[in-house]
Amino acid sequence: MPSNNTPSLSLYPPGWPVEWQQCLNAFIRHLAEQPGASPKSPREARRVLLSFFSDSRLPGDYSTQDITSFVISARNFQSRHKFFNEDLQQQWRSIVSAFYDFAATCTVSRDGTQVPLLQGPLPTRGIVPPSTKPTGHVRLPGEQAIWYGEPPLDEPPRTYQKRERLQQADEAGSPKQTRQPRQQRQAKPQASMALIAVETDDVWKRCMLDYLRSVYERGRSTKSATLHAGQLRLFFSGSAGGGPPKHPAEYTRVDVEDFVHRAPMGGRNAGGEPSIGTKITRLHILRSFYKYTENYTIEGPNGKPQRLLQTLPPTLGIPQVKRGEPRPKAMSFDEIRRFFAAIDASDAGPALRARDRCIFIWYLVTLRRRESILRLTWGDIARVTITDKDGPREIWQYSFTEKGRAGAVETLELPESCAQALLDYLRVSNRLETIKPEHYLFVPVGHGHNGATTYADSHKPLWGSTIVYSFRRWATRAGLDTEKLSVHSFRHSGIQQRLLAGEDMFDVMKSSGHRSLDIFYRYARRLTGVTDPGASKIEKRFSFLEVK
Repeated sequence: MPSNNTPSLSLYPPGWPVEWQQCLNAFIRHLAEQPGASPKSPREARRVLLSFFSDSRLPGDYSTQDITSFVISARNFQSRHKFFNEDLQQQWRSIVSAFYDFAATCTVSRDGTQVPLLQGPLPTRGIVPPSTKPTGHVRLPGEQAIWYGEPPLDEPPRTYQKRERLQQADEAGSPKQTRQPRQQRQAKPQASMALIAVETDDVWKRCMLDYLRSVYERGRSTKSATLHAGQLRLFFSGSAGGGPPKHPAEYTRVDVEDFVHRAPMGGRNAGGEPSIGTKITRLHILRSFYKYTENYTIEGPNGKPQRLLQTLPPTLGIPQVKRGEPRPKAMSFDEIRRFFAAIDASDAGPALRARDRCIFIWYLVTLRRRESILRLTWGDIARVTITDKDGPREIWQYSFTEKGRAGAVETLELPESCAQALLDYLRVSNRLETIKPEHYLFVPVGHGHNGATTYADSHKPLWGSTIVYSFRRWATRAGLDTEKLSVHSFRHSGIQQRLLAGEDMFDVMKSSGHRSLDIFYRYARRLTGVTDPGASKIEKRFSFLEVK
């Protein structure tokens, strides 16, 4: 019996007439009757179709672009977070394609005549099947290869399916199967979507791979390379108005404008107007790619170098989307006090309280971003002697990497409050005597994200989602608004408190790591309010102007 917390599954998409409901039921029964079908297959298929047909349109109103965008957003229904999953993409694509193929065979009676239920061409016809995708891959440093189609047969597989191993062991008549030598293994096909959904020559494929590599090498960020690959894959999967894919050199400004302002398939703005940040990101990626193709040279017919993109880039003349004024989410002094009081008053384990108290003190005082703190190891902390205007003194210092700095290591003084909070946390968690330089500072303890039990002696780093979960937990107990505040609010709050305490703006900017004075000033102006301290001084100077 399902629990009361389990959400109920609707049987039909909203607004579907009876004939389409009957078609969906017949399709689900057809799946259940297939040989070897598991009991979960019909329910999973219905869940996928309900997720796809969720905007009250009939199946005949969907385009190839809609299906492609939906498949790209494939994620596990049991997870609250989205993960790029090639197996799920293939599964979702197969379910939607199978439903359209089945619907094409259904008929309804209209005026005594049997007519097809699905009018018009199938939207699944424009999707490139996995077997026709171009072969090749690019292996970026520090991450798994990005595959396009099936890998070469001489590429060793990364994993083997458990079912295949058990079957091999059963056929061999032994409970264990000896692993084959690396050279004798056969590659496991990788299901993935090509970045360009139409057939192109090897030069364009090579250019795409080189572009992704250049994106990675620009900031040494795998997230940036993955983001660029996902947005380009989505752009090249169709054209304006739900049209079919085109060659990269054939796209126009109309296609770019349509993509930049296209409604997101997921997230908080799903089905609505994309946010300004989304528009800026989409346009930036397309501009960056086409600028790269303009300067990408190949050997021409006469043997001399020529530009790969011979036409005008489709991004030419499109104005940059303007950002609105920044809206920092700082906490007041009283809210900060209540937040830490909620941690101290909690009945959670001492190691968990000490860890969360320490890490949020670090966020507030050091002004670092979330991932910069989570990546710190014991080897990044040092006790050194420095000489400044006050003479020699001992301080704590820490080395870290910041977002967008190409992995460059920076070193700053660690405030004494942060150092003492860290030592207290390590002492309470019984790690101070055994911690090694390669061990991460902040590790899981007690019950983590989604209640998953972890071990106190674990040396694995915390997930960012665990910090988000902890922040919401303590903020809720403190009576704070978790819809308006986030972990990043500690960075804004620290900047605000430093400015209000009279610290020089350039010193605060140096500590926070901002590189643009203009952006930092816009944040600072919002954080410090609309006070005008100079007005009182000029009023005293012109006291004769007072109304008597």
